[in-house]
Amino acid sequence: MIIPGGILGRTGTAVGLAAILGVAAIAQSAAASPTPQQPGSPAAVSKSAEHPASKAVDRLVDELRKHPAPPSPKNGQIGLYLIDAAGGPAVRVANEPDEGLNQCGSPVWSHDGRRIAFDATPGIPGKAEFDRSRIRTLELDGDRLTGQDLGLGNCPDFSPVDDRIVFLLNNAPNNQMGVWLMKADGSGRRILGDYGRPRWSPRSTQFLIAGFGTPAQVTIMDVRPENSGVLQLPDHVVFKVPNWAGDGTIVAAIGPAGGKRADAIALIDAIVPAEAKIKEMLWKKGAGLDIDPESPVYSSVTRRCVFIGNIPGKGRALYTIDPGQGKPGKARRLEPGDALDNLIQDPTLSPDGRYLVFSSDRKPPADAKSASEKPAGAAKP
Repeated sequence: MIIPGGILGRTGTAVGLAAILGVAAIAQSAAASPTPQQPGSPAAVSKSAEHPASKAVDRLVDELRKHPAPPSPKNGQIGLYLIDAAGGPAVRVANEPDEGLNQCGSPVWSHDGRRIAFDATPGIPGKAEFDRSRIRTLELDGDRLTGQDLGLGNCPDFSPVDDRIVFLLNNAPNNQMGVWLMKADGSGRRILGDYGRPRWSPRSTQFLIAGFGTPAQVTIMDVRPENSGVLQLPDHVVFKVPNWAGDGTIVAAIGPAGGKRADAIALIDAIVPAEAKIKEMLWKKGAGLDIDPESPVYSSVTRRCVFIGNIPGKGRALYTIDPGQGKPGKARRLEPGDALDNLIQDPTLSPDGRYLVFSSDRKPPADAKSASEKPAGAAKP
């Protein structure tokens, strides 16, 4: 769930990061990153199918599609939706998991493919109570779809080995709002750092903390203090919401320095944040597609990038990029038809890059036409 605010800027957090993470956790996450492949190519399809999490992903996706969350006529509903990353219809998978928690957002897939964590917030249109947000999960208990409540919090993200979760806490003891760390079962909570949306790097040695302003301030926390600091990209600024795209690499919507709107999506080398540089330009505005890009996500397995396209004053839709050969690729709509949502946010890819979960305020019956959805009376997760 996107929360207004900015970076508070605590000091000294990067110095103790190595101690907090632990040498063992860093060593566990040191496996080589997958070799990038062209989306849709035989190699990319093979890599996805061979990914160690693919079987678990398939089981969870099958159950989510068998038991979609029913629609609600209440105002202010924001649900989670599942869609094939190559395109097609979407199915609603979460919608008010508990009475009053009617705004679901910030989904993130565990690296083993077995769980999806998200935040659920009470509120009405235009007024969400983020200090009462709960972190929830969708997961399998054997073959049964279930979920857990992990306690207060927003914007969760799993460690590379799924044993811990980093998250934003808006209702903290002694007013210690900011990024916190806990075990994957919700226990052992401790404060970690700045206020913002946290993202854990694939290798465990870095955190990305994105502010909620426009443009977004991006802070990198590293176990090596000299490699910690605010991301500085020459002649460009970053817009919401950047994500990791591999070890030391982030994917972000960017625009010219001093600008107020993003006009491109790029892969950025963030190993040394003060010396960040563009590695690859994935997409640029133009060619008849006048949209503002938001919240791109990128799979290093398939090299597929999905992002939100915002048409100011009209609405939002999901787009996928077909990368070009050494030049920005073309973007196309991910869902069939030309309908726009008022709100789409927080896309996240499965660890094998085949599926996407996102948050939207789309309402029935417009989204009840999905061929993969069951009748509204189906069991709620």
